[in-house]
Amino acid sequence: SDLSSTSFDKKEPFWVVDPIDGTVNFINGIEIFAISVGLCRDDEFLVGAVALPRLKKLYCTLGPDRSFLNGSLLKHDHRKLDESLVAVSFSGKKEDKDHRIKEFELFGRINDLSRGCNRLGSAAANICFTASGQLQAAFGFNAKLWDVAGALSIAIAAGCKVSIQLSEETNTMNYIVGSDEVVSEIHEIGFKQGLFLV
Repeated sequence: SDLSSTSFDKKEPFWVVDPIDGTVNFINGIEIFAISVGLCRDDEFLVGAVALPRLKKLYCTLGPDRSFLNGSLLKHDHRKLDESLVAVSFSGKKEDKDHRIKEFELFGRINDLSRGCNRLGSAAANICFTASGQLQAAFGFNAKLWDVAGALSIAIAAGCKVSIQLSEETNTMNYIVGSDEVVSEIHEIGFKQGLFLV
C-alpha cells in the first residue's frame, strides 16, 4: 500500500520492504530482479539489504560506512562520465508526455556522453551494481521509496555520491547515485531540462 495513506511519524525510523523490484523481469524469466529491505528516517537511508536471488548476490550494510556483497567489502571506484557505464529507471508517468520526452532526451544524452546507458528493469539492482562498481551511476524518476531504500543505504555506505529529490505528495523520488563527477553532470544536464531541482 502507499505509505502516504498511512499515519505515522517519518521522523522516527521505519522499515520498508519490497518483495520484488523488477516484477516484469521476474514474470518473464529475466534474472535481474531484487528483494529488498531498508530502514529509513525522513530522507536518510540508515541500513539495508538487497538480494538478487537468481544472480546469487546479497548486498547489505553494517553501519553507515560499510557495505558488502556476499561478505566482501564494497568500495565504489569513482570515475569520469566518459569512462562510465550508467543505468536508468524511468517513471510510470506515461500520461505526462512532456516529462517523458525530457526523460528520454536525458537518457540519450547520457548514453552519448558515457560508455552507455542501460535500462535493466530493477532500480534496486541498478543502485547495487553501482555500489559494487559494475556501473558508475544509476538514476531514476518517480521511484517508489520501497524500490530504492535498501539499495540507497548500500550505495551510501560504499562511498557513492547520492542526490535525491523527494516528492511531498507521495512516497516517490528522483535519484542519482554513483561517482562524484558523474552524479554532478547528470544532475546538471537534468536540471537544465527541468527534471531535477537545484
